Amino acid sequence: RYSALFARAASKGSHVLHNELQAYFNEEEKNAMLTEEFQHNTKKFSDPSQLLQPFYQDATAKNVIDRALDADVHTYLPDDLLVKVDIATMAHGLESRSPFLDHELMELTAKMPVSFKANGRQGKILLKKILEPMLPHELLYRKKQGFSIPIDEWFRTSLHDKASGILLKKGNFITSIIKSQALEQLLSEQKKGMKHGNRLWAALMLEI
Repeated sequence: RYSALFARAASKGSHVLHNELQAYFNEEEKNAMLTEEFQHNTKKFSDPSQLLQPFYQDATAKNVIDRALDADVHTYLPDDLLVKVDIATMAHGLESRSPFLDHELMELTAKMPVSFKANGRQGKILLKKILEPMLPHELLYRKKQGFSIPIDEWFRTSLHDKASGILLKKGNFITSIIKSQALEQLLSEQKKGMKHGNRLWAALMLEI
């Protein structure tokens, strides 16, 4: 899949790759899964990578990594990550701060060479070097864990029947967007061990 993504990005632009690496469904999958009526009604907005294109075009950085970071600062951070943190903390009366988003620090790091930020599959190069005297090597350089939940396991076990009942209910909203056969296939493949958890969660949230 990734070789196809990089080939498509080479011909259509880095913003296309950026979008598809974040998306739950690629263009071919959406064309196969979405209903004809929904595709017709959203034809003008069918390419979400268009939302990222202006940030790549307007960025003054020459390196694609810096342009990607700039796009994330204007989209992924304010429209996704920071929103989630704000909702979760304010629900419990907490004020959250992101010290790495201090504007002076961000302006400084934006001017640094890309080699200070990423090298192949390794990120946060300079930060990790600074912390080497303070933290164990195996902690600093372990694989990124994130804050994920066992969503694939849930959709394979305790949540499977409940989700199936909601997503496959006759006359529901989601089947006006995604074909019922496509939803059935996702649920079936999930049960057999494939990982469609994020896709099924997105569909479930749309329906609910």
